[in-house]
Amino acid sequence: GELDIISVLVKAGLCESRGDGRRNIQQGGVSVNDEKVTDISTKYTLDDFKGEGLIIRRGKRNLLKLWLNNIFSLIPISFDQIEPVENI
Repeated sequence: GELDIISVLVKAGLCESRGDGRRNIQQGGVSVNDEKVTDISTKYTLDDFKGEGLIIRRGKRNLLKLWLNNIFSLIPISFDQIEPVENI
């Protein structure tokens, strides 16, 4: 499965709504692993969240690291199991 960047932002609590996420991306305020996201249709797979995970930034002060616990790699997982686990 895949999860689009707007859903990631909303699930992580970095944006209040999909519209808010879309605006932030279009205005250049979102980056993932220090790369600016400019396409609202950018998608991520569960593999993207494994290992070190993803560092997602919205604006200058909103920064979050998302990853899957290693134990989840041993069992089937879904995007509902991705949670913001560390504020940086």
